[in-house]
Amino acid sequence: MKLSFYNPRRLSLLAGVLVVCGVLLGTRIEKAFTLDNEFEELHKYQEVLSLVNKYYVDKVDIGDLNKAAIVGLLAKLDPHSVYMPPVNVKQSDEEFSGHFDGIGVQFTLNHDSILIENVIPDGPSEKVGLMPGDKIVAIDGRTTKGFTQDSVIKNLRGPKGTKVNVSIARYNNPSLLQFEITRDVIPLNSVTANFMVDDKTGYIALTHFIATSHDEMRKALEDLRAKGMQRLILDLRYNPGGYLEQAVEIADEFIGGTKTIVY
Repeated sequence: MKLSFYNPRRLSLLAGVLVVCGVLLGTRIEKAFTLDNEFEELHKYQEVLSLVNKYYVDKVDIGDLNKAAIVGLLAKLDPHSVYMPPVNVKQSDEEFSGHFDGIGVQFTLNHDSILIENVIPDGPSEKVGLMPGDKIVAIDGRTTKGFTQDSVIKNLRGPKGTKVNVSIARYNNPSLLQFEITRDVIPLNSVTANFMVDDKTGYIALTHFIATSHDEMRKALEDLRAKGMQRLILDLRYNPGGYLEQAVEIADEFIGGTKTIVY
C-alpha cells in the first residue's frame, strides 16, 4: 500500500521551477530565431555582393560598395547616425582636440579659389603676411580649381615644420603674390568673444564644444565676474555641437546641486 500526501510548498516550488525553465527555454528559442534571421540577411547580402563582383559588366570596388551599403543602412535609422570613414575620423579628431597642424587660416570655397575669411593671430600665415580677403588660387603650383573642402584641408594641413607654397590673388594687386608657409601647431578656440555689454551684463560667444571648451568657458566667466558681471548672454548661434561631456560640464556651471543634466 502506497500513501501520498499533498504538499503545497513542494507543488509551488515545482511550478516556480517550471516557469523559470519555460522562460529560459523561450528566451533561447527567441535568440536562436533572431540569430537565424541575422545570418539569413547577412548571407543574402554576401550573395548579392559576390554576384555583383563576378558578373557585373564593369570592375567594381568591393570596399566602395561595402561603404555605400553601410551608409544606406544607417540612413534608415535617424539623421544623427552616420558612417565616418577613417580619414574623416582623423580630421574630426583634429578639429575637436583643440589644435591641429596647419597654416592657420579659416576659409570658404569661392568659385575657383579659396577665400581666406580669417587669419589666426600669431599663426604661420599671419607671420608671412596673408590677410583676410586674400584668395588662394594655387597650392604648390597646382590650381585650386575644382578643389573640395576636403582637398583644401588635405593640401594645407600637414606635420609641423613642413612647408607649403601658395599663390595669392589680392584686391587691388594686379599680379599674384607668392608665399612659402611653414606649418605649425594651430590652437583652436571655441570661445571666440567675451566682453561686458554694460555694467552688469557679460557676453560669451561659444562656437563649438571641443576638448578645451569647458576650460575656456571657466576662464571667460572668471574674467567677466571680475569685471562685475551679474548676468550673462551665452551666444550659441552657429554652434554645430561637438563633445557631449564638454557641453555637460559647461551646463553644470549654471545648474546648481545634483540635478540631472542629460541621460
